[in-house]
Amino acid sequence: MGKDLKDVCHPLNKDKAQQRLVRRGLAYTIRQPGGLKSQPAIGNGVLTEDPRVAGTIHRADAVLLACLCVESARASNRVLSAIDRQMAYGGGDFEVFEP
Repeated sequence: MGKDLKDVCHPLNKDKAQQRLVRRGLAYTIRQPGGLKSQPAIGNGVLTEDPRVAGTIHRADAVLLACLCVESARASNRVLSAIDRQMAYGGGDFEVFEP
């Protein structure tokens, strides 16, 4: 991996890029998947705005949630974490965002 790609992928740079996007005034939905698993979708994927919540999610479930966000006006201008409700940790009870 080249130095430029490492710089772009660095978590602090990702946060800076997200902040710049928000400041630009464009419509956006930032969807942050948890750790990705490669098994088939199981339908337990949820979205949350709670930054304390982390977890894992099956790739196919993350894609399904991304499609819901694209079709939802409610998801506009939000930062959402995509996780499997059965594999969530860190936030205790959390509010699920419904696109």
